[in-house]
Amino acid sequence: MAMAAKKLSPDQVKLLAESLKEHFIPKDKNDSLFSFHFTAEGTSYRADCKKSNIKGKDVWTVEKVEEVALES
Repeated sequence: MAMAAKKLSPDQVKLLAESLKEHFIPKDKNDSLFSFHFTAEGTSYRADCKKSNIKGKDVWTVEKVEEVALES
């Protein structure tokens, strides 16, 4: 019998998005927003990221992560 996919908590999903965002940061220094998709435990998510300037340094943060339905 197959086991059902374990659902991650919202905190776990955001932590995962934070760890993945470095791979998707735009090369264009003028960009201030980007999003990326990822799948974890059989569920697809979209993470929206925003750039802030903190003490003269650009810092990207995950603003929102939401579950998305994949089109078949």
